[in-house]
Amino acid sequence: MKKDSIQPVSKVQAVTAVKGSNSENLNIEDIAILVWRRYNIIKEIKKLTDDLGEACDRQDQISMDLILQMRQDQLEFCAGNWETLMLLGEKDSHSAAVMRHLLRSDPETEEPRSEEERQIFDIRRKMHAIIEEIKQKDKMINIRTARGESYYTKLEEKSV
Repeated sequence: MKKDSIQPVSKVQAVTAVKGSNSENLNIEDIAILVWRRYNIIKEIKKLTDDLGEACDRQDQISMDLILQMRQDQLEFCAGNWETLMLLGEKDSHSAAVMRHLLRSDPETEEPRSEEERQIFDIRRKMHAIIEEIKQKDKMINIRTARGESYYTKLEEKSV
């Protein structure tokens, strides 16, 4: 699968693939395309989170509000992407098992059965690393902006 040849797969196409396809097998390349799209959305969320941190450092409330809305839009795209992926697994029990293997198994320990699966697991590993970075940055932003009212500060107080 070449990154340049990735074509968008809409929810309508996914539903058509699930409900109207006579093929017994899922198209792993379509799944890889959707996982790659998810990776790109998550990279954009990370960029926006970094921008939010910079706006927070400058105490630029207008930029923070705008960036938060842009980040929310990306989170909604990410949720829609996940919904589309889940629709692909609803075709039959075999499709559900394949989707569980590709999207729910541990990409660090699971053995890929094909080159496409290896690519999906590689992308998932990269996504996991980016998501961890986002969580850390988000925690720092939350603590800086909310101070004593921070969810994380309250959580730490309860655990003591």
